[in-house]
Amino acid sequence: MIPLNSVGPSVNEDDNASFEKERLSVCLITKNEEQNLKRCLDSLIGLADEIIVVDSGSTDRTCEIAKDFGAKVFQHPFDDFTRQKTRSIEKASSSWVMVIDADERVTPELKAEILQYLIHPETIRSINGFYLNRLNFFLGTPIHHSGWSPDWLLRVFRKESGGLDGRAVHESIVVSGQTMRLHGLLLHDTHPTIERFVTKNLAYARLWAKERSSTRGPSLMGVLFHPPAMFLKMYILKMGFLDGFLGFVLAVLYSYHVFIKYLMLYKVNIPLTDRDGVDS
Repeated sequence: MIPLNSVGPSVNEDDNASFEKERLSVCLITKNEEQNLKRCLDSLIGLADEIIVVDSGSTDRTCEIAKDFGAKVFQHPFDDFTRQKTRSIEKASSSWVMVIDADERVTPELKAEILQYLIHPETIRSINGFYLNRLNFFLGTPIHHSGWSPDWLLRVFRKESGGLDGRAVHESIVVSGQTMRLHGLLLHDTHPTIERFVTKNLAYARLWAKERSSTRGPSLMGVLFHPPAMFLKMYILKMGFLDGFLGFVLAVLYSYHVFIKYLMLYKVNIPLTDRDGVDS
């Protein structure tokens, strides 16, 4: 990975006419995201040449909102995150792809930085992907510790050089070749309520247990050991106490989430339900 640069390429209006801007397709998967989607798509205005949305049966205004922004909307039942996001990437027609979730927003600084490189492709001939630093919000408050920050994610890449890693949940993008870190932040409005956290992470736990059950046997020790270990990791080792009361709440909730994951792995016969209101 190329280290974070102090400056990017300069943009001059006279220079822009000399280069053909690289096209960027932005890919999303959705289900019942009307509360988040407009803010996400608003942040992409002037950046995305194409927006691809693969929806898994929304019953709210998600698809209508996407189409209002000129997005190409496709329907496909949800099976897991890697397969669904791969479907959206495969439909992209641009040489560069950005994968984003409906509860994420591109800051103006990040947008300008990406555009600088797309307008000047000669500066990134050897680069196949960009890592973005995601700032996560919990109950509307930015979290700067607890293992949540910095949160580097590879989200912008050359379509021919990258793809998903195959995990059913908490999937990552992998690329061949060199990558670079960008300055601008990607904002993530995750877990706006406690209820949202519980619903979302229950669905994640089911997907995780289903994926792991084929390669990893149930373990009572996992149920007993991993939850307190997660609390200690987030609150003490990752200095969650510096996030104040919310840091304590996060550590408790994630230890609960880990308990449910390993309990479901221990009880592999728990049925898996359809994804509803879940994003990464």
